[in-house]
Amino acid sequence: VSNTGAPVYDYFLFPGPSRAGSNPELAANLLDGDPTTYWEPDPDDPLIDWWVEVSVGRTVPIERIRLQFVNEELGDPFRRFLIFLEDDQFPLVAEDGNFQFKVVEPLSGVNEDQRVIVVDAAQTSGLLPPAGEALADARMPLPNGSPSWNGMLVETIRLQVIDTKKLKA
Repeated sequence: VSNTGAPVYDYFLFPGPSRAGSNPELAANLLDGDPTTYWEPDPDDPLIDWWVEVSVGRTVPIERIRLQFVNEELGDPFRRFLIFLEDDQFPLVAEDGNFQFKVVEPLSGVNEDQRVIVVDAAQTSGLLPPAGEALADARMPLPNGSPSWNGMLVETIRLQVIDTKKLKA
């Protein structure tokens, strides 16, 4: 709190789901480890609001992002989506226009049935387990720092759905 009584930060960053444009009450399901719970956008919300963010809590090098969609009996995977990566989320900034996201489109076409999608950094340590068929063609961009660094520096990951089928994610 400042000397005027106003808060210095309008929100604090903690590891885990931090914001969602749709169904924010379901965002905690993203990282709960339970394959029967999940986040999905509200089909009544406009497509532009079908996004969710996860904060890593601080800037760290990330070599791999693994997305796992629910089993077929629970729903469909997202048809098309983008992954936005930000390495510096400022605590005083709440507006999207202030983020400097790098964008990755993991799949070049429509996803109808792939349940696991893995996106690796452009440069990795070589210590990751094989991703097999789940490995996407796209890679996270090289870091701005030393060319000897592995992974990409990330603090915030946003998943944005950009295409849907029959009002389902």
